[in-house]
Amino acid sequence: MTKSDFEKIEQITVDEMKTLDSNDYTVIDIRDEIAFTYGTINGAVNIPQAKLEESLDTLPKDKLLIICCKSGIISDPIAENLRQHGYLAANLKDG
Repeated sequence: MTKSDFEKIEQITVDEMKTLDSNDYTVIDIRDEIAFTYGTINGAVNIPQAKLEESLDTLPKDKLLIICCKSGIISDPIAENLRQHGYLAANLKDG
């Protein structure tokens, strides 16, 4: 997929994510550290929601950022906010 393809993605499912090259995206788990330690997506980076704003300069702008939480409800507006800041970001549907 190209960067312009990623710009069109606002929501993504786990099955759709599995079809992507893992070098083209980064999963950001926005749950707190305790929830993250109980289990997450393989290779996900834990940046709790409260710390995300201060971590923006560490996020790549050339990869799709797949934002996940427990249910996909909290991560959806966060992915939207990241898109407004120029990031390629998609919400992981259903968490």
